[in-house]
Amino acid sequence: MLLTRLKKSSAASVLAYFKELKYTSIETQLGGHGILVLFDSGKEGKTLLFRAELDGLPIQEETNLSYQSTITGKGHQCGHDEHLTMSSDG
Repeated sequence: MLLTRLKKSSAASVLAYFKELKYTSIETQLGGHGILVLFDSGKEGKTLLFRAELDGLPIQEETNLSYQSTITGKGHQCGHDEHLTMSSDG
């Protein structure tokens, strides 16, 4: 099974989270299931960009941690998940 199909539900969860915030605009389906959320203060100054990826690996997680993958044979075993968590204050 291609993990790409699982990104759709992950992207939907991320989108639901960001829709609850005071965003300026949201673009979806960037390169597939990518999401761009813009927060513009309207003030002059520096720009800050956070980037995170939605991906997983076809490897069973065996960490027994509360946040491990709930899908048998699929795991989030790379640093990209941490990027998403940090950028969403998860």
